[in-house]
Amino acid sequence: SECEAYNRVFPRPDASEYLVNGSTLGDLDRVHDVVVEFMFRNMVPNLSLGVTSPDGRLVAALGYTNYRFYSQNQSATLLSTTPQSLFRIASISKPITAAAILKLAQDGTLTLVDKVMDWVDLSPPLGHTLDPRHEDITIIDLLTHRGGWDRTAGPNSDPFWNDAKIAQEFNTTLPVTQEQIIKYMGQEASTQTEKAEHVLVHDPGTTYAYSNYGYMLLGRVIEAATTASYESWVKQNVLKPMGIEETLLGHTLLEDRQLYEMHYFGRTIEDRSNEGVDHYTHKCPGCGQEPCKNSVMYSEVEQSVRTLDLGWHDYSFFGTINTTANRPCVPCPYGGFNLENRDSFGGWVSNILDLLRFALDLNGRGSHSQVLSPGIGWLMFQDPYWSWTDPNTYGLGWYLSSQGNAWHTGETCGNQGRLWLYRPDHGTLPNACFCYLFNTNLDESCERELRDEMWRVMQDISDWGTGDLYADFS
Repeated sequence: SECEAYNRVFPRPDASEYLVNGSTLGDLDRVHDVVVEFMFRNMVPNLSLGVTSPDGRLVAALGYTNYRFYSQNQSATLLSTTPQSLFRIASISKPITAAAILKLAQDGTLTLVDKVMDWVDLSPPLGHTLDPRHEDITIIDLLTHRGGWDRTAGPNSDPFWNDAKIAQEFNTTLPVTQEQIIKYMGQEASTQTEKAEHVLVHDPGTTYAYSNYGYMLLGRVIEAATTASYESWVKQNVLKPMGIEETLLGHTLLEDRQLYEMHYFGRTIEDRSNEGVDHYTHKCPGCGQEPCKNSVMYSEVEQSVRTLDLGWHDYSFFGTINTTANRPCVPCPYGGFNLENRDSFGGWVSNILDLLRFALDLNGRGSHSQVLSPGIGWLMFQDPYWSWTDPNTYGLGWYLSSQGNAWHTGETCGNQGRLWLYRPDHGTLPNACFCYLFNTNLDESCERELRDEMWRVMQDISDWGTGDLYADFS
């Protein structure tokens, strides 16, 4: 594979080439070699990893910094990683939104079979007609990615990479708003290409097709049902009761990044050089776009100055103007997409400590969740559409397996991660969890190498130690 070919390039590191912050208990020091090898094979700048034991204790909390990366990219600002370092988590945000919806269902504020249009106005602009099938879309359809949209149907089927076209459609300046995105997605198509881009491809409730747009709508359902902002309600009613206090919504621009948040480096496999030197560019595998993307945050050239001082990018890319779009070029992680518009499907910033608290709570640490009742919590990890003929198994915010595992991955320009839960009915590791987050993009096969190695290590642990490392972070 591409990953295997690249893995042969770099020599093994010595201890002076990386920094480790954090602790492990019992046999969990075994993860150290796995992580270091992974980071240097794939030239990952910064990575955090955490593990919890079957009895719900934090037994590994580690932050790794790759000095070799920074020595080869000397314009990059060196940031040391700790277990508390914040990363964008992208689609790992979806389980958080799903938990919030289930909390509202548990409280009787809404039901999972409510029609989405009872809560959110999906009407298109004046002069356009809404596909009547929108009236059939339910909340559970959105939770399970069966709303009817299909981002694989055409080259521009995910509206969150289509900002310029949406702005042009409404004759407005960037950035576009969530309301404009909803109206754009509701209008009828005038051509076959547009039909693939923004109309219902499937009848609601019939076909699994992963949909960021559906989870963005769930955020609007939460706001309509609570009359509060999505972030404030989720933090107060879902995250805070779980003991989660450092997770919050992120921002697009580097200047607005959160305290203790890492920098992000977008790249592709093709951009990684031979002969042991890793050249980072602005090209991003998450969206497949060119090295520099036109900013989705600004329409006018003079506004580009706010995005220029990134400290670790080739300045020859800046001030480059697409004369047609009249928009500044920016590194993909910092303006190639609008993070604020992705709030409920990919906008959260978190760390491994908080994400493992989230996982432990849903797995029933302390005998039950602090937010969801046992029945509602169990429902979250069921696929209501499961059948022998449907290979896709997605519950209410989680990918599921027949072995008793639940997980979600997250990736966009400049970040990747995975949160893995061994569910209580798992044969050998009930309730154990692991999570890792890092600040660049790898081919999917490379990321899965770390997942597979973590599986192996977890299965081989015989001594989970004593105590709970969460005491070190109270």
